[in-house]
Amino acid sequence: MRKLFIIVLFAFGMKANAQEVAQPYDQMSKMQLTQVYLEQVQKLALSLPYSSFTTSDTTGVVDMPQSKYLKCKRDAVAKMSAKYNETVSEKMYEIVPYADKKQIIDAILFLENINAIIK
Repeated sequence: MRKLFIIVLFAFGMKANAQEVAQPYDQMSKMQLTQVYLEQVQKLALSLPYSSFTTSDTTGVVDMPQSKYLKCKRDAVAKMSAKYNETVSEKMYEIVPYADKKQIIDAILFLENINAIIK
Protein backbone atom coordinates (compact mmCIF):
# COMPACT_ATOMS: atom_id res chain seq x y z
CA MET A 1 0.00 0.00 0.00
CA ARG A 2 2.83 2.36 0.87
CA LYS A 3 4.58 1.69 -2.44
CA LEU A 4 1.38 2.47 -4.34
CA PHE A 5 1.02 5.75 -2.45
CA ILE A 6 4.63 6.68 -3.26
CA ILE A 7 4.07 5.86 -6.94
CA VAL A 8 0.99 8.06 -7.12
CA LEU A 9 2.75 10.86 -5.23
CA PHE A 10 5.76 10.83 -7.55
CA ALA A 11 3.59 10.59 -10.64
CA PHE A 12 1.70 13.75 -9.75
CA GLY A 13 4.88 15.46 -8.58
CA MET A 14 6.57 14.83 -11.91
CA LYS A 15 3.70 16.36 -13.89
CA ALA A 16 5.47 19.74 -14.10
CA ASN A 17 8.65 18.14 -15.41
CA ALA A 18 6.62 16.15 -17.93
CA GLN A 19 5.67 19.29 -19.85
CA GLU A 20 9.33 19.90 -20.70
CA VAL A 21 9.72 16.32 -21.99
CA ALA A 22 6.54 16.48 -24.08
CA GLN A 23 8.13 18.61 -26.81
CA PRO A 24 9.54 15.70 -28.89
CA TYR A 25 6.22 13.89 -28.62
CA ASP A 26 4.40 16.86 -30.16
CA GLN A 27 6.31 16.25 -33.40
CA MET A 28 5.22 12.59 -33.66
CA SER A 29 2.18 11.24 -35.46
CA LYS A 30 -0.60 9.47 -33.59
CA MET A 31 0.59 6.08 -34.84
CA GLN A 32 4.12 6.73 -33.58
CA LEU A 33 2.69 7.85 -30.25
CA THR A 34 0.59 4.68 -30.15
CA GLN A 35 3.75 2.59 -30.54
CA VAL A 36 5.48 4.47 -27.72
CA TYR A 37 2.38 4.15 -25.54
CA LEU A 38 2.16 0.40 -26.11
CA GLU A 39 5.87 -0.02 -25.33
CA GLN A 40 5.35 1.73 -21.99
CA VAL A 41 2.31 -0.44 -21.21
CA GLN A 42 4.36 -3.56 -21.97
CA LYS A 43 7.22 -2.44 -19.72
CA LEU A 44 4.76 -1.83 -16.91
CA ALA A 45 3.07 -5.21 -17.38
CA LEU A 46 6.42 -7.01 -17.23
CA SER A 47 7.79 -5.21 -14.18
CA LEU A 48 4.64 -4.84 -12.07
CA PRO A 49 4.42 -8.45 -10.78
CA TYR A 50 7.92 -8.13 -9.32
CA SER A 51 7.59 -4.61 -7.91
CA SER A 52 7.17 -5.88 -4.34
CA PHE A 53 10.67 -7.37 -4.37
CA THR A 54 13.88 -5.43 -3.93
CA THR A 55 15.65 -4.96 -7.24
CA SER A 56 19.13 -3.98 -8.28
CA ASP A 57 20.22 -2.51 -11.61
CA THR A 58 23.14 -4.91 -11.95
CA THR A 59 21.75 -8.21 -10.69
CA GLY A 60 18.00 -7.93 -11.11
CA VAL A 61 15.68 -9.29 -8.43
CA VAL A 62 17.57 -9.63 -5.14
CA ASP A 63 15.27 -10.80 -2.37
CA MET A 64 12.98 -13.20 -4.25
CA PRO A 65 12.86 -16.63 -2.61
CA GLN A 66 14.15 -19.51 -4.72
CA SER A 67 12.38 -22.87 -4.95
CA LYS A 68 11.04 -25.19 -7.63
CA TYR A 69 7.48 -24.26 -6.71
CA LEU A 70 8.13 -20.51 -6.98
CA LYS A 71 10.06 -20.96 -10.22
CA CYS A 72 7.04 -22.69 -11.69
CA LYS A 73 4.81 -19.84 -10.51
CA ARG A 74 7.19 -17.18 -11.89
CA ASP A 75 7.23 -18.97 -15.25
CA ALA A 76 3.42 -19.02 -15.26
CA VAL A 77 3.33 -15.28 -14.49
CA ALA A 78 5.84 -14.61 -17.28
CA LYS A 79 3.69 -16.56 -19.76
CA MET A 80 0.54 -14.72 -18.71
CA SER A 81 2.33 -11.37 -18.93
CA ALA A 82 3.53 -12.18 -22.45
CA LYS A 83 0.02 -13.22 -23.50
CA TYR A 84 -1.42 -10.07 -21.90
CA ASN A 85 1.10 -7.89 -23.74
CA GLU A 86 0.30 -9.58 -27.03
CA THR A 87 -3.44 -9.13 -26.60
CA VAL A 88 -3.18 -5.53 -25.41
CA SER A 89 -0.84 -4.59 -28.24
CA GLU A 90 -3.11 -6.13 -30.82
CA LYS A 91 -6.34 -4.58 -29.57
CA MET A 92 -5.10 -1.22 -28.29
CA TYR A 93 -3.13 -0.56 -31.48
CA GLU A 94 -6.49 -0.12 -33.20
CA ILE A 95 -8.10 1.94 -30.42
CA VAL A 96 -5.46 4.37 -29.13
CA PRO A 97 -5.10 6.45 -32.34
CA TYR A 98 -8.69 7.62 -31.90
CA ALA A 99 -7.75 9.45 -28.69
CA ASP A 100 -6.70 13.08 -28.70
CA LYS A 101 -2.98 13.55 -29.30
CA LYS A 102 -2.57 15.45 -26.03
CA GLN A 103 -4.24 12.64 -24.09
CA ILE A 104 -1.91 10.05 -25.66
CA ILE A 105 1.12 12.18 -24.77
CA ASP A 106 -0.12 12.62 -21.19
CA ALA A 107 -0.64 8.85 -20.90
CA ILE A 108 2.88 8.17 -22.22
CA LEU A 109 4.44 10.61 -19.75
CA PHE A 110 2.44 9.11 -16.90
CA LEU A 111 3.54 5.58 -17.80
CA GLU A 112 7.16 6.70 -18.19
CA ASN A 113 7.05 8.16 -14.68
CA ILE A 114 5.50 5.02 -13.23
CA ASN A 115 8.03 2.77 -15.01
CA ALA A 116 10.90 4.93 -13.77
CA ILE A 117 9.66 4.67 -10.19
CA ILE A 118 9.10 0.91 -10.31
CA LYS A 119 12.47 0.27 -11.88
